[in-house]
Amino acid sequence: MKTIRLTGILLSLLALFVACEDNWGDHYRNTGSSEGITDQKIGEWLEAQPEFSRFAELMNETGMDLELNKDQVLTCWAVKDENMVDFSGRTAVEKQQLAQHHINYVAIYSSKFEDGKLIKTLAGKNLYVTWDEAGQEYLMDGYKVVESQMCANGVVHVLERSLEPRLNIYEYVSRLGDDYSMFRDSLLSFTEHIFRPDLSFPLGVDEYGNTLYDSVFRDESMFSFLWNENANYTLFVPDNAVYQGAWQEIVDLYANVYHSPLMRSDSLIIYNWLMTSVAMDGKYENYAAAGNLESLLGKWEWRSDVQQVDQGRMELMSNGVVHKLTYLHVPNFLLLSSLRCVPSIYKEIWDAAPDGSKQDSVDKYFTLVGHSLNEKEFNGTAANGGFVGFWPDFNKDNKSVKVFFMRNEATQGGDAGLIPEFSLTWRSLTKDRFGNIIEGQLVPGQYKVYGSFRQGSGHDLDLYVNDEFVAKFNASNATYNYAVDAATWATGTSGYIGTYIHTGETGPVTLRLANPTDRTAATPRRISVQCIEFVPDDTNY
Repeated sequence: MKTIRLTGILLSLLALFVACEDNWGDHYRNTGSSEGITDQKIGEWLEAQPEFSRFAELMNETGMDLELNKDQVLTCWAVKDENMVDFSGRTAVEKQQLAQHHINYVAIYSSKFEDGKLIKTLAGKNLYVTWDEAGQEYLMDGYKVVESQMCANGVVHVLERSLEPRLNIYEYVSRLGDDYSMFRDSLLSFTEHIFRPDLSFPLGVDEYGNTLYDSVFRDESMFSFLWNENANYTLFVPDNAVYQGAWQEIVDLYANVYHSPLMRSDSLIIYNWLMTSVAMDGKYENYAAAGNLESLLGKWEWRSDVQQVDQGRMELMSNGVVHKLTYLHVPNFLLLSSLRCVPSIYKEIWDAAPDGSKQDSVDKYFTLVGHSLNEKEFNGTAANGGFVGFWPDFNKDNKSVKVFFMRNEATQGGDAGLIPEFSLTWRSLTKDRFGNIIEGQLVPGQYKVYGSFRQGSGHDLDLYVNDEFVAKFNASNATYNYAVDAATWATGTSGYIGTYIHTGETGPVTLRLANPTDRTAATPRRISVQCIEFVPDDTNY
């Protein structure tokens, strides 16, 4: 009986040994490496191998040799002398990070290798495990494991090259040179070094009763996600020339379109866009294929067909990628205000012109076809035939709505056939913020067009902009009544007419209101218009 029991025990131990042999083999499957076993600790084993002298020197200089000899299970990614990076010129901090990047506080055997797996090193950085289909082996940050060594406190994987700890995006920006100082300093200015009493240990009180802490401080920022090593982001970075170019484009826009300097309030809007539009959630290495993106902070649209990068200068970070911008454009819809074209400015031009040249002065901006009244009649109400009138039904507190009015009496009595042309054509006259008459300009893009008319303005009208048909609408409809706030007398936006897409160069436009060419109704015709307004929409990038 004892013999049978002893035989059973021996067979069980043999089976256990075989099973261990199988599991041991699993540690090195698919690495293409050879392996060994020693009862020395990792640090001791490295010191005893002359081919690892430079790697051991780095560990000793940075104090990491103490970690490698601890009674704790570790993984060391070692490199032989011929493949070891030259670290002699690096700072103490850089050497420390380099050494820590070759150590993990867990034994990672070959059986634990998995495609796409992230391994966190003592440097706080990630190693990326990938499967090389061609070589049928796993790679650590792209490098082969050439051999492995089992030690008393873990495992050493020998790599073909040193592992360089990649900077995270925040670290990368903080180390950019002075040619990136404008963007670099702006981003870093959002970081605050904040005392955290909730994380600090109270030591007692001082003579005034104030609590004394073993203080803990933390850096906090709206960009703190950029130092998160466990996610991927994309950041678009402009150098000073690109950054200044974006601002200059805006300054020129204000000078040419608004005829005014860039105001502080507008500058704050632009600065906010510049800082909240450039970071994306996700890793977009192929910018050309990325399409339109949405920024992480401001949820702004980022148009890859407008914003330009140098694809050849993409930087791969530990938590994503950085693209260097070659052109940065602030979207037009962020800056443009509506353009309100006011034909009643006709009278101001007439009044300001010297006698003898008044008609020539207004003819530079206005063309009237079919108007049957005396062109010099300005005073009184529009109902009396003046070009510029004041409607008494809108008169309140001695204030009135100013309109441009023209009419044609030729059709009264029922003239047969099509009505002759009856139209008002004028340039996009408006006033700047200082009250000066200017030709308002449109930047290329898409605009919603609105109109404000006196009710009874005269049936259907066609609107053209730069000879391009926009829409047919009934100006007598209440939709297009004057949009005036009864309390403040501020003019609001009136009825929607249609959409106009301005192509070509930034500049003034020509508007034309005309009776439809197929109209035959025999009634008096009137055009009584307060304004036509162009409002940029969000597609105006």
